[in-house]
Amino acid sequence: MLEKLMPASFLLLISAGLVGGQGVRYDNVAQGIRGSAASNLNGIGYIDGVKYAVTDVGLAACLSAVGTNGTCVIPRNTSLTISKPVKLSTAFQTIQCDPGGQLTFINNIDGLNVNSNNITIKGCRFVGPGGSTGAVPILVNGGASYVKVLDNYFTGFANTGPSCVIQVPSRTASVARPVSYVWVQRNQFTGNVVTPICVYDQADHVLISDNEVSYGAVTPYEGIIVHAQDTGTAPTFVTIDHNMIDGAGGNCVEVGAFGGNAPTHVEITENICKLMASTRLGTGYSLSTVNNFKFSNNLFDANGFAIGTTANQPFECVNCVHGVVAANDAIMGAQSGSTGAVNGVVAIGINNGNTTDVTVTGNVVAMTYTGSSIASCYFSGASTAGTMSRIKYTANLCNLLGSTGRIAGINIQSNNLGAVVQNNQVNGNELIGAATATDGGIVIEKDFGTMSQNLIGQNKIYNFTTPISSNFRSPSLGYTIGTVDPIN
Repeated sequence: MLEKLMPASFLLLISAGLVGGQGVRYDNVAQGIRGSAASNLNGIGYIDGVKYAVTDVGLAACLSAVGTNGTCVIPRNTSLTISKPVKLSTAFQTIQCDPGGQLTFINNIDGLNVNSNNITIKGCRFVGPGGSTGAVPILVNGGASYVKVLDNYFTGFANTGPSCVIQVPSRTASVARPVSYVWVQRNQFTGNVVTPICVYDQADHVLISDNEVSYGAVTPYEGIIVHAQDTGTAPTFVTIDHNMIDGAGGNCVEVGAFGGNAPTHVEITENICKLMASTRLGTGYSLSTVNNFKFSNNLFDANGFAIGTTANQPFECVNCVHGVVAANDAIMGAQSGSTGAVNGVVAIGINNGNTTDVTVTGNVVAMTYTGSSIASCYFSGASTAGTMSRIKYTANLCNLLGSTGRIAGINIQSNNLGAVVQNNQVNGNELIGAATATDGGIVIEKDFGTMSQNLIGQNKIYNFTTPISSNFRSPSLGYTIGTVDPIN
């Protein structure tokens, strides 16, 4: 019956296995057809060693051949060797890996250089060469836009310089040639000794989301950084959310101006930062000179480790203007160090700049302090010249039960002749102390500078020897006229 319906020539092809058999292979990921006779089909090129060598040369040739709207696929369980940079200079191109597809770096070079728009790199395993100065697997250059780096795995990369695993942009972005609309999502970084994700200078509309970073050892590197380093540049509209970062030697997330202008429209939300060792160079989340920001719903877990003596505060916002620090959770456990990091688990202050119009609300800090220094759940300090004004502490929780050292719930200080600390509010917070000999539920302390019209409203203050103090080291219930307006 079959012979009557099909020509003999077609039956011969079936018997030879060339139709529906091994002669043609189907790929579910790329939804195309690949094989020795079809290394390019419908704009899809397969780097399988037949038409394209399984090397950087073959990848470059594939990208050139498939053109705009083309995809180059690294087949299942295939390792493509990278020994020199590969440029992605044609718009609307994708590099994609079947399960087990891998790019292996054999020396310390920049790998995939993105120079165009609508470029996607997804589903690949990137294996670095190790060493002290490693390769940069993905580099996004100034002028690129709509770039997606999705669902990749990175391991074996190391660098003692400023380079990163994913670098956006490559320090070539300027006001005239920004990088715009970049998605870095659902990537995994493990076994690297370098900052995994970096955003520099003139970049806008950047989403860093759902990535996992695990160092596995103590390193001096951050998890995610967003820096304005070149004069006149500033990252804008940056969202960092739902990332999990374990063991960063620096800060888990660091955003700030380091030579450039203040990053603006920054949202850091629902990330998890966990310590993996006691010695820290940074600690948790650091914002330094940032305007228009949302810093919310993040978790910091000391994970049973002590914060290092040179560490930053777990939640730090210095020279921050117009934003909210809300619903963050700090699980500090037992701490005994003399570092300033425990004097302000949530720290809102100034350093040769201004911090104004910041609401600190709904945060939770739990810590048992047994050291000989000072530990505060919330701290606002002005140790340099500048203005700290219109900071509102409201509906926060501080739990210091079990502490034996000097502790404070909310500690606001002015200790520089050029500092102006005024019009700040502390209202509606719940502060739980440990009845230590030297403590303060709320401390409003003027050592130097101008301190006036700061409002203490109705707060719940439990188990503090001195519920309200004007001088932490010598507790007192009195205030200098004009320093504080109490309405309890």
